[in-house]
Amino acid sequence: LTRHEGFTSVNTPVLVMNKTNCTAHKDWWIYAKTYAVLYSVGLLLSIVLFYVHKKWAAVGFVRGVDPLLKKLRQRCRRWRSGDTLSGILLITMTLCCNVVYVVTALYRTYIPMERCFDPADSPDLIIEVIVSVPLIFFFLLRLLSTDNLILFWLNIYTLIDVFTLPHAFIECILGEDWVGFRTIRFIWLIQIYDVLNFIPWIKSLNVIDILALLVRLLTVWLTATGIIHMLETTGDPWNVYNAQNISFPNYAYLIMVTISTVGYGDITPKTALGKAFIILFIIFGLVFVAASLPLLVDATLYYYRQRQYKKFETSKVSQHVVVCGHITASTMVGFLKDFLHSDHGDQYTHVLFINPAFPNQEIKGILRNYRNRVQYYNGSVLCPKVLARAKITTATACVILVNKHSIDQLEEDNANLLRLVSLKQTLPSIPIVIQVLTLASKEHVHKIPGWNSSIDIVLCLNELKLGILAHSALCPGFSTLFANLAYTVGSVKYKEHMPPWQRLYLEGVKNEVYSSKFSPFFKGMKCGEVAKLCYTRLSLILIAIGDENSFVVNPLSSVCSSVLIDDNVLGYFIGEDLKSVQFAGEYCDRCHGNTVQRRGSCRCQSVFLKRLLSIDYTASTNLNILSSIEALDCNINYTMNANITCEQREDMRSYFPHKSVNIEEHIVLCVFGSKNSIGLESFVSPLRKLSELSSLKPIVIVCHEAILEKEWPLLSIYPDLYVVPGSPLVWANLEKARIHCCSTCIIVTADSSFQAEEAVSDKEAILCTLFLKHGLSKPIFLITDLLHESNLAFLDFSYQNDDTSYNSEPYYCGNALASSVFDSVTTVAVHTPGAVTLLYSLINSNTKVSPIVLKSSMYIQYQNFGDLYCSMLDQQCICLALYREIAPGSEKRCVITAPPSNEQLLSSDIVLVLKPCVATS
Repeated sequence: LTRHEGFTSVNTPVLVMNKTNCTAHKDWWIYAKTYAVLYSVGLLLSIVLFYVHKKWAAVGFVRGVDPLLKKLRQRCRRWRSGDTLSGILLITMTLCCNVVYVVTALYRTYIPMERCFDPADSPDLIIEVIVSVPLIFFFLLRLLSTDNLILFWLNIYTLIDVFTLPHAFIECILGEDWVGFRTIRFIWLIQIYDVLNFIPWIKSLNVIDILALLVRLLTVWLTATGIIHMLETTGDPWNVYNAQNISFPNYAYLIMVTISTVGYGDITPKTALGKAFIILFIIFGLVFVAASLPLLVDATLYYYRQRQYKKFETSKVSQHVVVCGHITASTMVGFLKDFLHSDHGDQYTHVLFINPAFPNQEIKGILRNYRNRVQYYNGSVLCPKVLARAKITTATACVILVNKHSIDQLEEDNANLLRLVSLKQTLPSIPIVIQVLTLASKEHVHKIPGWNSSIDIVLCLNELKLGILAHSALCPGFSTLFANLAYTVGSVKYKEHMPPWQRLYLEGVKNEVYSSKFSPFFKGMKCGEVAKLCYTRLSLILIAIGDENSFVVNPLSSVCSSVLIDDNVLGYFIGEDLKSVQFAGEYCDRCHGNTVQRRGSCRCQSVFLKRLLSIDYTASTNLNILSSIEALDCNINYTMNANITCEQREDMRSYFPHKSVNIEEHIVLCVFGSKNSIGLESFVSPLRKLSELSSLKPIVIVCHEAILEKEWPLLSIYPDLYVVPGSPLVWANLEKARIHCCSTCIIVTADSSFQAEEAVSDKEAILCTLFLKHGLSKPIFLITDLLHESNLAFLDFSYQNDDTSYNSEPYYCGNALASSVFDSVTTVAVHTPGAVTLLYSLINSNTKVSPIVLKSSMYIQYQNFGDLYCSMLDQQCICLALYREIAPGSEKRCVITAPPSNEQLLSSDIVLVLKPCVATS
């Protein structure tokens, strides 16, 4: 027994072959030279073969060998490919061999740096030789499957194989051991990541990414530990006696302290090569940590999101509504501000948003503000498991939102239709409110299996928008009236020194449409009598009657004259809140009298029971039969312009308004965009259906020719319709449309896309509006369609962004329509399904809202709104609002919805009246 001074631990015995100290001469350079020669020969041969093949590629022998080599490469790739069973087994076997190899290398670190031994008596060497054979086979397989030998030899894994695999065989020849480069084979542990992909029960990509990060960290840590251990225990080549003998775990501690940038300094490198390596490793460690931290943070956030947004807590939820589709911060705010409003009287229904994306910071802020009633679930409604976890079977309704600013509207609608199919397959009985953009998609909705028109509602936003704009062209202020009936405002802020008209306007903004059953007091009465009592006693405007599935707008029409109120009839009223409307179901003339404040349930129902028994119901008409009237349109047999021949009818360009065509007081529709067909028939049809042929206003459409080509087949049947292809921003096109002679100009945006600045989406509509305001000598009535209500500030310079939209001048004057009104219509559809059908009927039924000028001698006798309202009931008309000047002689007017009965009328007022439509032919 001898001791190797300076290179062995204290009292560490070393067994030698003979009495001669074989470690007196350091032979580590033999290993280093062998590795260098093997690597250099392989690289030089690759370079020589590359140039020989390049020079003699045209030789027949080379051309004959190339196909054989190509087949060999393909076969070797299949053998080592992870897509085949042989590849999976080979990669797994190679990983196992590498693990065994590094374990023996770790064991070798506890043996002196150099030793003499008998290979037959060294079990660690035998194991190393055994595992080196399959590793050499894998090395040769990689060599044969490569296309570029030079790149193969420059690969880091090739370099490691060359410097580690021959080690055991050289030891057997020399009979002398050196720890050498064994430990750098830790880098091959990166194969663990490849094996993880083969494990079927690991399906989460996030879990695989976390494991890959841990594998990379482990590989870098152990590889660097092995290198510094070799350098420090071997010593510098020029001074082998400056080596320090420290255990492998201590060097692992040194590397971890270094890579974490802590650097305690209790263990430091002594050799020059060790110090140089640490310097390089510090640079590498900084880059590695910087690259790994985002992955670690993302993994942590993903785990947090999984726990927070992958569950739906139902312990404190009595009932909930599911909202899916296009979920963004703006759509969430637009839905929640109306849905959760206290005026609806629903304080228990929770909202669950389902979205495939995790919430961003804006959405997180919204969830914090509504944390008591709103939850967010990460998932897709197309997955049945997500719907099951979201408790879709206990939901009261489901809302599918659409991206109103989508570039491709058909694609957006198709995505919502697919969500509808998934929901109906899971639970056909759930009421669904779905938003779509195009009329074609609305027709497809009714063909979805499980669709039930009695409980499900489809909202076509383009149809709604164009219908509102069309009615606004006939009745200025209709857009504001419609929006006020849809918006849920509640309390409003009154400013000091507010003019009287503005106070009245804000009082009218608080009115919405609600439904309620009638109390026993109204049973057996006719609709006209009920409407007058509800207004005079309860300050409610009865606008429709029906049941939960069907109803009749304007029940005062002649077709409803014989209808009597019974238990199955619902009334649809205009009132301040749900509580005031529901009082119609409790009112009793004996108990409450004329004082509305004396609220409470009626205690004298026995009196009404005797009255009901004496009523003859044989004269009443079944309401289910009357419900079909709502579906009947005014049949108008249109005749084409006599000046247009059949040949011209086929050519769209024949409808250009030439200078010879004298049109005045017409309607100009300016459409911006060129990609989407928005269904212009929804705009033209109401203008032709609700007017007599003798009073039809000509319509001139200015838009891109691509839109006209798509829309023209449906538009060509309507009379007095002209088109001007081109951009409405070109003044020459507006002159062709005789913009200076028109009565109304409507500006619509057909195409839009998401922009970082909201104003950019409405840029054409805003610019066109400003040009027309300041470019025409004669003022005309302008209505602008805006995608974002914040852009009202560009049309009203006094408007502040922190103000609500109803406080802006373009809104209360009826000169602007913001798309946020459709979010309010959607919430109305959830709370009061019949009310949204009522709003739909205002723009697409056999009733119409018409203006009445009080300057006429027929109406000048009425002093206040209540007298006029009761008088108009006898004419089968319902007064809805006043369109009043904001100053005497001013051209600007505001819409006062459902004014008080004692409000004094002005001779300049215009009354918006709901009257039945008279069919013409």
